[in-house]
Amino acid sequence: MRATAEDAPIAAAFGVNEKLLALLLSGLCAALAAVAGACLALSHTLAPSQIYAWIGVVFAVVMIGGLGNPLGPLVAGIAIGVAEALTMAVTSPAWAPLVSFSLLIAVLLIRPDRF
Repeated sequence: MRATAEDAPIAAAFGVNEKLLALLLSGLCAALAAVAGACLALSHTLAPSQIYAWIGVVFAVVMIGGLGNPLGPLVAGIAIGVAEALTMAVTSPAWAPLVSFSLLIAVLLIRPDRF
């Protein structure tokens, strides 16, 4: 997989079928995501009406972290999660969604050239 990702023509020269590998990897990732979702569904309740609250937080995490960097959204997600947890501990839990958007606006004001 690594050889195909780094240099597909060389991997193909050594007999790696890159299209088949991509299909197998996509199927494996989808299956693992389905298993993880099923495990989470057993321990957490999520109503369909709650998805609108999560879309904004996910948007803020991806915008702050960036799409091209896998470590960026992880760090942004941890930062937003800690900030929302502190907000819920200090104030009312209703103020938690405001934190992610406030951080997004702060990043946009501080570093507008990043976007």
